[in-house]
Parts: sequence; C-alpha cells; structure tokens
Amino acid sequence: MNRRKFIISVGAGAAGGSTLLGSGAFASASAKRDIAISVAGDSDAFLRLGPCTDDKGDKHPNGKYVVEENGLFGISLSEDNDAVHGSGVNNNAITKFYNVFEICNQGTQPVCLNFSVDVEPIPGPVPGRYSFEEDDAAVVFYEGSDESAKISVEDDDPGLGKTLDVGECLCVGFNVRAFGFDTGEDLFEDAELSIIADAGVQCSEEIDSEPDSETQQQVVYGTSLDDPRRIIEVTYDGSRVRQANDPVTQLDASGEFYPNGLGYDADNETWYFSDDSGTLERFTRGDSSVETAGKLEEGATAGACFHKGRYFFITQGGGDDLKYVEPEDRMIDDVVTVHGLELNDINLGDLAIDRENDILYISAQNSDSGEVFYEVELGFDAGTVTIEDQREIRTSEGAVNKQLAFVGETLLAHDAESGEWWEVDTDDGSLGPELGTTDTFSDLSWGGVRP
Repeated sequence: MNRRKFIISVGAGAAGGSTLLGSGAFASASAKRDIAISVAGDSDAFLRLGPCTDDKGDKHPNGKYVVEENGLFGISLSEDNDAVHGSGVNNNAITKFYNVFEICNQGTQPVCLNFSVDVEPIPGPVPGRYSFEEDDAAVVFYEGSDESAKISVEDDDPGLGKTLDVGECLCVGFNVRAFGFDTGEDLFEDAELSIIADAGVQCSEEIDSEPDSETQQQVVYGTSLDDPRRIIEVTYDGSRVRQANDPVTQLDASGEFYPNGLGYDADNETWYFSDDSGTLERFTRGDSSVETAGKLEEGATAGACFHKGRYFFITQGGGDDLKYVEPEDRMIDDVVTVHGLELNDINLGDLAIDRENDILYISAQNSDSGEVFYEVELGFDAGTVTIEDQREIRTSEGAVNKQLAFVGETLLAHDAESGEWWEVDTDDGSLGPELGTTDTFSDLSWGGVRP
C-alpha cells in the first residue's frame, strides 16, 4: 500500500494525499496513519472514499482535489495534482474547500461514523472580526458546504458521530484558518487522522430534537462575492444557516462589491439587483439570462429590499432619502423619493424589512454619525409611502456594517468579510450567538417560505 501524508502548507505545496478505508465484514472498522485514513482501496469495501457527488452522481467542482493512486484515494491540494493550480493556502486568511470528499456506507447495515485528527492550533494573532481566536484549531471540518454543520474531530467515539445509512454518503469540506503560520509550514505535520464506523452503537444525533418545521422553510438569497458572482439560496431553521449547493443563476461582476442592492419579488419569482452605475437588472426563475429592468439613477446602490410591489433602495453617498420604484412587467420607470429620513449621507449600508409590521432596518456608516443602526416605521396609505417614526442606535458593534435580511420574525446579520451569520436584537442592534458561516455576500434579500 503506497501511503502519503495529507499535508496542508502555508504559501507552498498545499496538500499531499489522504486515504480511506478498509476491507472485510465489519461491526466496527478503523484505521490510522499520518493524516490519512486507509482501509481498502477496492470499490467493494464497506466504506469508500471518493470525490463528493451531487444527486445525479456528478462530481462537485472541488472533487478535483481527490486523487487516486494505486487503487487508493487521497486528497491533494498541491502542485502534484495536475487538476488544480496553486501552491498552498494564503497566510493570515481563511481558505475554504467545500464538498471535497465523501465517505460512503457500502455495507448492509447503518453505522455511526466519526473521525478525529490532531489539528495544529492557530498561532495568531486573529483579527477581532472573526468568531475564533488564537489557539483554536487551524483546520475545521464540516458537512459538504454547510460550515455551520461542523464535524467534531476531538473524539473518535463512534457513538458521538453521525448515522450513515446503507448506501448513504457523508460529504466533507474543510476550512484552513492560517493566521500566524510561517510560509511553507505544514499544518498537519506528524498528525494522525482516524475514521471509525461502528454498527453496534446508537449515534447521539439520533435523539436530537428536530427544529420547528415552519422555521425550516425560511429562505434568504445572497449575491456572492466569489468569482463567478452568483445568486445563492441560504435557509435558516431557527438555529443555524445552511447554504444551497447549486446557485439560482450566475451574474457578471460590475465592481468590487457589485452586483448589490438585492431584492426578491416572491410573487413573480424575480430577483432585482443593481450594478455599480445604478442600472437595475433582473432575473426571473425559468429565464435563461439576466435582463435590464431600467435605470435607478446615477450612482451605486448601498442597500435595497423588496416589499409590497416596490423595490426600495438607498444610493451610495446619496443623502438622506429612501427611494423606490414599482416594476410593471418587470420594467421600471419613475423613481419615487420618500422624504423624512435622517441618515446623514450614507456611504455604506444595507436594508431589511419586517414585512408583517412594515418596519425598515438599516445598518449604516455615514459621514456625520459614524456607525449607526436605524429602525424606521413606514406607512402605506392610498399608494403613498411615508416615514411614520425613526429610531437611531449609535454603536460601533453589532448589526452595523453588516448585510441584513428578515426571516419570519427574525432579523439576520451577515459579515461580508468572514461569511459569519447572527441573529440581531432589534432593540439595541446587538448580535446573538453565531449561526454558521457561508460564502460571503455583497447583499441579502428575504426569499419567502419554501413550498
């Protein structure tokens, strides 16, 4: 058996092999070696490792990091892998690898699956905007692309693992948090990885209570900052966020943070978003391409939302005014100004609306007041929109400078640099516990309730 280490280096060759799992009838199976798991390389093994695949059996893009050598599978992020480019992860940054490898149960009975690895701690320092800190694990594993569904690697007791039914696969992704490492340093040097599958125990997850079914149906859409830019669905189940694997559509980048100003018209299944020149574009489910809806006005959009048939927006550096357009046949014409806001020249911000109570929330940074969180009560009477009341919370933390979206009765905040999510206390703008991490988004929009 040809064995290689699974290496993650900083700023150099990024990962040699890793491999999986064994042979023979089993009630319990485990194997250890240098940051690799090996049991058997043949396809008839009870447990199998390979690239993550979708429902159609097609490999996910990051499946290219999985390589086969002498009948064994490995994970290679290094220059030795002809399918990828690059020579290591960036220092002082998070590098994300979604949907890389999967572990499949090819046996005849369900098993509990767990694994552990001695992960190098982060030397630090770590910027304060992140939820982790110095001495936390430098590499974290999770299910697929759902960074909130973390896979513990601290205890290989299979009873603490995940149920893997017959024919089921667990897709695994991981993040490398390389803060303070030396260039060329191997983050997994001398580590051992252990995967254990046991058919004789009950997994702890089997007794976990299910989240409320109504909350599970809440959807948020985001315009990603990755290349290529995409509209991506995120769901919130009351305890964590989950990112869908497949995008709604692909977009063209028009600036560092654009497209932006995302608003979703649920009645017509149409997404509206702005480029950096103030042109409003649209995509309707079932269409083959993005179309132009019209011109908002000169200047980039700082934030937007869609409510009661109107696309509300604030222009970057455009003064105090809230504005909106009413699309007809998905095209726009006149821009209407809602006077009465006191936002003091917004130069960064986002909007989200409590649809049931017509309350608008704004996270902003402006030239006079600094970082501010606003709560604005809107009035809708005879086709006219008015400002009924406004409350200003001056704070340098919490929901300010975050992307916002309302789901049900909950305001969510998203950090466009780290990808982290939180619930927001609308009384003071403070953030609750972290809800998970996704791709980074330039803007968010409420997405309705899943049918």
